[in-house]
Amino acid sequence: MNINWQAVESELELAPLEADTRSRLVFLGTIMTLTPSGKYYTPFAHSNVEVCDACQYHEPPCDPGLPCSTTQCCEACKDAAFWLELETEAEKRGLFVTTSPDCPTDVLIGQLID
Repeated sequence: MNINWQAVESELELAPLEADTRSRLVFLGTIMTLTPSGKYYTPFAHSNVEVCDACQYHEPPCDPGLPCSTTQCCEACKDAAFWLELETEAEKRGLFVTTSPDCPTDVLIGQLID
């Protein structure tokens, strides 16, 4: 993952306060440009993404804690690992990951303000 967290934190300092949620949000990118598969899908509708036999019976379709059954990880496993790493890195900095209510493919990094 190649995210400049210092730049994200600097942008958050300048971002306007969302009064209804007491948070600041900045755009990180779209699901299509950030995730390994580059695909938008949901746990209940994911026919457009490669899911191996070991992963297809999980809800969501892949458990990042289990090894993929293919010689290379399937798209669902790569995406699950990406989201886990992104959320872990954000939480280390007191931040959170969300998507835009206006466009669910926009990935945002947020910071709650007390």
